[in-house]
Amino acid sequence: LLFPKRRLLRHRNDNHVALGGARAIVIDEMDTMLESGFRGDLGIICNHLLFPKRRKETKKNSWAAESDDNPKDDLALFERARPQLILTTATVTAPVKKMLAPNSRSSPGEGRVSTKDKHKKKTTSARSPRSDDDGGLQVPPDLRVLEAPGLHRVVPRLRQVFVDVGKTDKLSLLVDVVAGGAGAAVRTADRLVDADADGKPLALVFCNTVPSCRAAEHALAEAGVASLCYHGDLNSDDRAANLEAFRRAGRGDNNEGEEPGVLVCTDVAARGLDVPEVDHVVMFDFPLNPIDYLHRAGRTARGVNQNYNTEEARAGNGRVTALVSRRDKVLATAIERAVRRGLPLDNLSSRKTDYLPGGKLEFDQKEEKSRRRTDNNKGGGGGNKRGGFKSKTRRSKTRRS
Repeated sequence: LLFPKRRLLRHRNDNHVALGGARAIVIDEMDTMLESGFRGDLGIICNHLLFPKRRKETKKNSWAAESDDNPKDDLALFERARPQLILTTATVTAPVKKMLAPNSRSSPGEGRVSTKDKHKKKTTSARSPRSDDDGGLQVPPDLRVLEAPGLHRVVPRLRQVFVDVGKTDKLSLLVDVVAGGAGAAVRTADRLVDADADGKPLALVFCNTVPSCRAAEHALAEAGVASLCYHGDLNSDDRAANLEAFRRAGRGDNNEGEEPGVLVCTDVAARGLDVPEVDHVVMFDFPLNPIDYLHRAGRTARGVNQNYNTEEARAGNGRVTALVSRRDKVLATAIERAVRRGLPLDNLSSRKTDYLPGGKLEFDQKEEKSRRRTDNNKGGGGGNKRGGFKSKTRRSKTRRS
């Protein structure tokens, strides 16, 4: 049964669905669920399945007193009735860490209330958790946490370029990145497209707000670059139609004419969107935190996006071009340094004071100076496979970090 949680909650409240026979519960994008405040809704749906009542309480004896007679049989009954809980997330954010902490998990034996204590205040328990609105989803105590080696790190084969905007008009720079030059998003130089392939390289242009999306889309249209939009101001039907047209452009299976190969979007498209043909991610607005950077960059290098009809079709190479304004340089520099060192990005900050001597994220200054000397000896140059600031126009200043 595949469903959005709000729809299932509505059917459950209307007694249109029975979930007692469920043997597995899978919650995808758990970090987004918690950050959006949906833990309470998840608790309403899942808690009674994960922590079923073992015996009904009667007027003569409490269920706790009865279950104490055969605790082993009672526990076995509980284990048979409980479905497997699987939580998936691409990033382990602070709310996820808090939920998975050992002292935050619920035990099936906690909070039993006997008849002698029925007039006392009941403790929070797995069998009878806090109210559905307050308690939220309760995590079993035996939940195992599995982490992939690349957690909070960018894909190794991803090529990243940080462009210092300087005093250049940002919209003109976007047009140059998307449509101008051999390395543009709409005709990637790295891509060895087969002559018989009908698909085209796709590009995602990320913006922080809907007005920024509209400005970027208008600037591209004036430059003759057709694009589609994908943001929260569009209804779900329009978003689905634009996404399908974008996919058709990548697959080359459209018989009604050429579809735009550029999708201008907000972070609505940064999670859960799997379009393997995306070659290039352009960050018109730099993300406000490193987690959003990871999700945006993760939209490329996902699969068949280069060298159609060849053995290297699954190589999953991709490119990220980020336009960096003055206010973005602290976080952009921190991300570039972390990428060079192969470090995770989740703890990075956009506050300059965090990187000063004595700060909580202080960088090794000697190592940084050594790296700069090495880059200078090699001729320097941003835009290598591991990142680096680079100028796109004569008016932009070149910056290396």
